[in-house]
Amino acid sequence: ICSWPDAPPTPEGQAYQIRVKGAVQTLLSEPSLTYLWEKSAIRLLDVCSGVGMAGATLAIALANGQNRAVNLTLLDARESVFERTPELFVSAPSQLKWETRVQDARLLEDVGEAYDVVLMFGLSLAHFNPFEWVEMVKKMSRILVQGGVVLVHETDRKWLDCIENPYQKVAISAIYKGDPIFSVFNKYDPYTGMITRHLYDPVAAVRHEIKVFPWGISEAGAILMSVLGHVKIVPLPRQDYWIMGYKL
Repeated sequence: ICSWPDAPPTPEGQAYQIRVKGAVQTLLSEPSLTYLWEKSAIRLLDVCSGVGMAGATLAIALANGQNRAVNLTLLDARESVFERTPELFVSAPSQLKWETRVQDARLLEDVGEAYDVVLMFGLSLAHFNPFEWVEMVKKMSRILVQGGVVLVHETDRKWLDCIENPYQKVAISAIYKGDPIFSVFNKYDPYTGMITRHLYDPVAAVRHEIKVFPWGISEAGAILMSVLGHVKIVPLPRQDYWIMGYKL
């Protein structure tokens, strides 16, 4: 229906490139990644790359003015997105080598290479459910060298879906002894995902603070699966579920 605005020559593509460069500069300035950027040779894999602007920007920055070999693989399930990819490398230094690979990101075990960095830029996690993501992380781990890193660019969707939109509204959370108990959003902690709400009993003039985490069934099940190996989800009435983890 519409494409991501990452075609280099367009005004939208240029604006997106500015956004990408800012995000890449944050990576290059991150102290905990210094050991990677000091290596004499770096292999990068850009997963769900689209045209490849993020991977190209990082790879070119690492290769420019450095005696460093940089190899970049751009991976996307859509062959058509690579039509304009060569435009990104017109002025790239000679020590930068790049290639494209048309492949489903869920099949990373077939890449057949070892990488220092696996990159996902552009809010791509929305395309995968938690179970697929757990499996993808396992596969990423297998293709990373010791000391390698996975770099995922993503928005905080809990804020967007649960707080910025409906969750900030005042709600009737319960009826206690015939009287309504109201709750209202107070704050959100992006580091833990916990949402703080205030409960009010207008009759008793009592206020109470509660902290909640907006778990989805799939998220809880995916974590069980990552540790135990197998999960079965059984539905119950009223949108309740048993999440059963089996150690294999």
